[in-house]
Amino acid sequence: MEYGRLLSSLQEPDRARVLQHAVRRELAAGEYLFRTGEPVDSVCFPVQGMLAVSEESGKGDRRITALIGPDGFALFTFGLGDDVPAPVDCWAVLDTSYLAVPTSVLRRLIHEIPALGAALLAYLGWTTRRMSDHLRVCGQYGIKERTAATLLEFALLMGTTAVPIPQKVLAERIGARRETVAVALGQLREERIVRTRYRRVLVNSLEALRTAAGGAAPRM
Repeated sequence: MEYGRLLSSLQEPDRARVLQHAVRRELAAGEYLFRTGEPVDSVCFPVQGMLAVSEESGKGDRRITALIGPDGFALFTFGLGDDVPAPVDCWAVLDTSYLAVPTSVLRRLIHEIPALGAALLAYLGWTTRRMSDHLRVCGQYGIKERTAATLLEFALLMGTTAVPIPQKVLAERIGARRETVAVALGQLREERIVRTRYRRVLVNSLEALRTAAGGAAPRM
């Protein structure tokens, strides 16, 4: 969608009031929107592509804690009286286009446009549920199930069965070593659920992938 699903859900007059303050920007895959400790002065609404929110583990590994597609927004100072440094990293998993709206402007608009505030709160609630479910999956399921579940998550968020995600990013989302994830992908290949090509995974059947994920399958 031209404005991303969240902004497109607003009535045209309300959306126009937000868009008059928005600037369209581009991020190449791997580029950072912001890093931990940097100031964040804009709310970013992806139009296409995907952003990842990640943190460094105590061992120096990067772990993806959230994924943001055209259905959502990236913001970690929302609702605070003053701007504070970013507590996490946010970067582009894929080439990403987004609309940036100054945080100060958006804070004012949510008081003036009830539908905007409701849409933002609904997305925050959905994101919280997804993060809680991700923690549950990491603690209760093995690598094969988590690999299948994560591939399914990417496929559903992107709306495609050709998932253009390298194994390194897949491992960072699963929270496992890249070599371990490669073994799990090999098992899924042997079962003819997926095929792999350079920097992408081709899903033969979403239903078979969901079955392989079992209880780890994302609740989206």
